[in-house]
Amino acid sequence: GRIEITLSGAAIADSVQSRVLDAVTLALVSAMIVGEGLIFVFAAVRGRVGAGGIADSRFARPMAFLFLLAWSLPLSFVPLAMRLLAAGDGAATSDIMMAAPVSAEMMCALVTALIAGPMADRRGWQVPVLTGFGLCVLANMVSLVVMATQTHPAAFIAARALGGLGYGFAWMGIQSHLYATTLPERRASATAGLIAGIFVGQMCGTAIGAMLAEQLGYANVFLVAALFMVMPLVVALVAVSAGRELVVETDDKPAAAAPAPAPAEAGGGWRGLLTDRTFMLVLVCSVIPFSIAQVGLLNFAVPVYLAEQGINQSDIGRVLMVNGLAVILLGPLFGRLTDKVTDKRPFIVAGALAAAAALVVASIGGNLMALVAAVFLIGVSGSIAGGAQSAHGLQGAGVARAGIGRAVSMKRSADKFGQMLGPLIVGGLFAVVGTTAGLAATAGLMLAAGLLFLLLDRRPAPPAAGEAEASS
Repeated sequence: GRIEITLSGAAIADSVQSRVLDAVTLALVSAMIVGEGLIFVFAAVRGRVGAGGIADSRFARPMAFLFLLAWSLPLSFVPLAMRLLAAGDGAATSDIMMAAPVSAEMMCALVTALIAGPMADRRGWQVPVLTGFGLCVLANMVSLVVMATQTHPAAFIAARALGGLGYGFAWMGIQSHLYATTLPERRASATAGLIAGIFVGQMCGTAIGAMLAEQLGYANVFLVAALFMVMPLVVALVAVSAGRELVVETDDKPAAAAPAPAPAEAGGGWRGLLTDRTFMLVLVCSVIPFSIAQVGLLNFAVPVYLAEQGINQSDIGRVLMVNGLAVILLGPLFGRLTDKVTDKRPFIVAGALAAAAALVVASIGGNLMALVAAVFLIGVSGSIAGGAQSAHGLQGAGVARAGIGRAVSMKRSADKFGQMLGPLIVGGLFAVVGTTAGLAATAGLMLAAGLLFLLLDRRPAPPAAGEAEASS
């Protein structure tokens, strides 16, 4: 017999196309990382004391960017890694099982988001931030061991839950740093910069992690994520040092301080928030449903759906980048529009409609381009509704009685509650009614929530006073 070896033109063309796409993606990601690096350099070398003799929040954006960059590296393949572990263990690989690590991570982030706010008030923002970074490093190292040794899937769920604890601590600590070091008149622009850093970090991390997973395997990406967590730690230490130097500089002269959030009035507290009709409607009818749709689509449906169609991991990461691009490009535009309008409710309803449209497109398209459009539309939804949720929901009398800090903490917890439910609900619907009907049912949930908000919230809140709150 004889063996003939010939070159396959189609295989070569596919490989070349893949390398070109990787190169373009790396060029885009590199440009964004360089831009964020320059922001950090300018922040580190410019004057230590801001307007009124207080430090500004110049380190919040670099810290958030680098933290989300490291945290997002495994984002595109966590459900797929769970499926791989379950298959190796001989267990049945259900959609709900694949959703479990993401849901456990978000549930634990919800818990620590409630703890981290009061901790930052008592002991300073540094404590939750450094605690969160340490827990995230530990979670990635445990995930590395689990993937390398093919341990039981329950160990992987526990590792991602540990990462959620770290995420909640770090994220709330970074926000506390922002609020503690920013004057009220600059808080809106500082928050806008923080949001931009968040989405740039998440977009870059998702893309880099997906390409690394394709080349190095899932386990090694967790190692890289643990090593990358050193970078936001460096920024946090620089910020701590700058804060100490500021105290020395202003020791002999009166220094203005960024006003702390207004203390809770008598009869406020958590009960004041729970009885604030506008605030609760925003949480129940907008924040939670949107988080369900966003995480259910981005962190579960898209990776699983594309992997089943044979799409490689790098392309999955590139698809998820579209969400970040939409928010970066459109978020500031809709933020300015929201500030100019007294009644924020139309933006909240429009955000629900855009999220429903994203899910409908994903359900009826079923191909790569349809999912790209769906990911873009979910980014548009977040851009439209994100600022309006805070501007409208945080203006009620119950929020004033409870205090803005407690209200922001509760809103963040509601966000994480929805993110916890998202993969479970979408995965459960996939298992019961199938992919197409499951996405359509989730779209129906968004439409119902938007309609309910429109019917029940009749009175517009007072104009926003420049407060905004980051969402991720």
